[in-house]
Amino acid sequence: MSSLGSAFASDPMIRLESGGNPAAVNRRTGATGLRQFMPSALQAAGVYAPAGADGWGGTFRIPGFENVRTRADFMANPAAQEAANRLHEDNLRREIARRGLAQFFGQTIGGIPIDEARTITAMHFTGPAGTARFLQSGGQHNPSDGNLRLTEYVTRARPDGRPLAPLRPTPPPGPPSVPPQSSPDPGPLPKPGYGQMEIAEPGWLARLFGGLG
Repeated sequence: MSSLGSAFASDPMIRLESGGNPAAVNRRTGATGLRQFMPSALQAAGVYAPAGADGWGGTFRIPGFENVRTRADFMANPAAQEAANRLHEDNLRREIARRGLAQFFGQTIGGIPIDEARTITAMHFTGPAGTARFLQSGGQHNPSDGNLRLTEYVTRARPDGRPLAPLRPTPPPGPPSVPPQSSPDPGPLPKPGYGQMEIAEPGWLARLFGGLG
């Protein structure tokens, strides 16, 4: 693990998803990196144009990281991954506004105190539509990825509800080269338990968002 990846491991979501390893790959789902992204989430964030059978043969366009073009480049650059994540979170904030989900902020649903950070975290796990259904059902819709349920994931990945913020400075963002798209929402895929993440050989969903549970 790089020293930068180790620094990112202080984030609970990163610890849950990858243990702080920027090169972590789930060979079953293809989820990649510190936060276990899939190609469709990166595409929706406007930083990746997928190609190939598994979606990973495309090209990255992360503002300020012109040298990150391939999946291998992405895996080798934790700072680029976090720059992409900030644009991913911006996209999910747009989804919160588009779906009117801020009306649930301040409520406790399924045992989860709802705020922006936890709503974004839920969207990372199950997508915008699944998160909207969870909130609108009063927590009755509580999807599982085969390992964790949504409420368990949010509790572990965002335990304090602290505001989401950059972990380290990155170059000022410019307009993404790949136009942002409305996020697809296939729901969570099975994920291995912690400690079962595999590392790619040297050299993201089937679901929208994924990673370790």
